[in-house]
Amino acid sequence: MFRSAVFSIRVKVDEVYRKLHHLCDVLEGLPQVSHDPSVHKLRISESNELLDGLKRLFDNSNTDEQIRLMTIAPNTWGGGGEH
Repeated sequence: MFRSAVFSIRVKVDEVYRKLHHLCDVLEGLPQVSHDPSVHKLRISESNELLDGLKRLFDNSNTDEQIRLMTIAPNTWGGGGEH
């Protein structure tokens, strides 16, 4: 019972985060087509877990594998991907 109550609160906190993120984009004058953090319907903890896994994979990869991994990274990470 406690777990389901926490899950409900977590979902609401994630939604507030997304709305605040969008408002920051507006204040910074970013285009309205900027990335919506909820487009994949991932919880914030899930996206953080995914990124942590990718970082560990990068750290444990050789140079060629690191270059390949960087091609899927956002341009701001220096990977040259098309995001």
